[in-house]
Amino acid sequence: METPAALVTGGATRLGRYFAEALADKGFDIALHVNSSRGEAEEVADAIRGKGRECEILPCNFLEDSLEGLITQAKTRFPGLNVLLNSASAYEPAPIARTDMAMLETQFRVNMFTPLLLTRHFAEAVEHGQVINIIDNKVAYHQYPYAAYLLSKKSLAEMTRMAALEFAPRLRIN
Repeated sequence: METPAALVTGGATRLGRYFAEALADKGFDIALHVNSSRGEAEEVADAIRGKGRECEILPCNFLEDSLEGLITQAKTRFPGLNVLLNSASAYEPAPIARTDMAMLETQFRVNMFTPLLLTRHFAEAVEHGQVINIIDNKVAYHQYPYAAYLLSKKSLAEMTRMAALEFAPRLRIN
C-alpha cells in the first residue's frame, strides 16, 4: 500500500508550515512547495524527516512556472499523493484607492488562479483525494486596507464551493 502524501503550497512558513508538519504527524509524506523561502523550507523538510516521514522540496514561482509540472513532480515523487493543501498566498496591503493592476494580477494569480489550476491538475492526476484551500477569516470583514488580497480570497472561497460540487464525490474540497 502506498504511503499517503500531501502537496502543501507555501509550506515553508506560517500556516503552510504548521499544516505540513501536522500532516507529517498524521503519517503523510510531504511535497513541500516553496518560492522564495528556501532556507525555511529546508528547516521544515528536516523537521518532517525527523518525524520519520519523507519530504521533497519543490520550488515553483506561481507567477512564472508550470502549475501542471508541480502536480506531476509531486505525484511522481509520491505516488500516494492524495491531498492538495493550497496555503501559499500573496499579501500586499492597500486600499482600493491605491490598488493597481499589477497588485491585482499578482494577488489573484497566487491566491485564486493558482489554487484553481492546481485543483484542476490534481483532479486529473488522482482517483480520489482531498483539496484544502486556506482562505482567511478576514473575508468575513470588509477591511478596506487589503482590497486585492480580500477580493482574491473571497473569490477563492467561491471557487472552493464550485469545485466541491463539480468534483464530488471523487474529491472532497473545502
